[in-house]
Amino acid sequence: MSRRQLKADDVDGFVLAAGDEFRECELTFHVDVKISLKWRQERGKFLLTAAAYEWGVTAEGVPYAVAEREWPSHRAQSLHALLYSLAVSISVACQRQYRDDHGYYPSEAPAKAGQ
Repeated sequence: MSRRQLKADDVDGFVLAAGDEFRECELTFHVDVKISLKWRQERGKFLLTAAAYEWGVTAEGVPYAVAEREWPSHRAQSLHALLYSLAVSISVACQRQYRDDHGYYPSEAPAKAGQ
């Protein structure tokens, strides 16, 4: 999660916080996050998708986790806020997938022998 307090008009803050969240997600779960933008048929709307791929898996493979956000929406009126929302959503999706795969969250990892 962001370490800074964000205000609705803080464009730079939201963009930096989104970048921090994407980077933290990549390093924590050993994934590469790819973002795509698709125009919707409804005029003035588009869909942003974040897909996390395990390191070493090409973007044509099955993603580890996926998050989507439509813009504009009730969740985010500004694009920079939507980007941050998408970053948090892909992190949460990766956490859930990790828990499903391992039976625990990364922060709850059992201690290794000898530690």
